Amino acid sequence: MVLFNEHYTNLLPNHFQLMGSGIQIKVLDSDTERALVILNEFFPSKKEAVCPNCGSSDLELSYGASKWKKRLYVFIALIIFIPISISGARLVCQECGIKFRN
Repeated sequence: MVLFNEHYTNLLPNHFQLMGSGIQIKVLDSDTERALVILNEFFPSKKEAVCPNCGSSDLELSYGASKWKKRLYVFIALIIFIPISISGARLVCQECGIKFRN
């Protein structure tokens, strides 16, 4: 087992969420099943997100309160070369319209 990108993630913590890199674990094909068992012990699979109001699973990810704010964030990020953090992201139910964090 070998770790990749662990230093990159520590040096640029805002970038890994946008580029999908994060810390990567690489294993041999012969060790795949064993590695999955170990990973599932530490990181059990999460249940699918559902709306706390109506129970619907028809959800959409929202990064801001309005379209102009989203566009402003992207514009500022492009000008000063800083990635946008998705820590303020919320889920929006497409059935009842409620916004919540998972």
